[in-house]
Amino acid sequence: FIPLMNEAMEILKPIYLWLKSFQDDNVAISCVYHAFLELQKSFQKINCNKQKKSYLLKLVKDRFDFIYGEAHGLGYILDPRYLGDEMDLTLRINIEEFLFGLHKFEPGYNQGS
Repeated sequence: FIPLMNEAMEILKPIYLWLKSFQDDNVAISCVYHAFLELQKSFQKINCNKQKKSYLLKLVKDRFDFIYGEAHGLGYILDPRYLGDEMDLTLRINIEEFLFGLHKFEPGYNQGS
């Protein structure tokens, strides 16, 4: 019983810490992306069998894919604390292309100029 309880506490601790930090009203959107990176790292370090670990990592990825929007990626790239650090390269390139193309939506933009 005790080993299972310790394992459960090890799994829940990083989740609890991030949930606690998101209860603040002033959390930057870039922190959401960072939180998922850190959760993934935390679960990779957990001392449990390979099957449980891969299940936890899949859950983190699935939740990230569910909540992720361009605003999260933009925020993570533009936030001086992160600057896109550890971001998936393909995703980073897509976000940067989106960012560099935003000027096309400005009033008065003329492609021919």
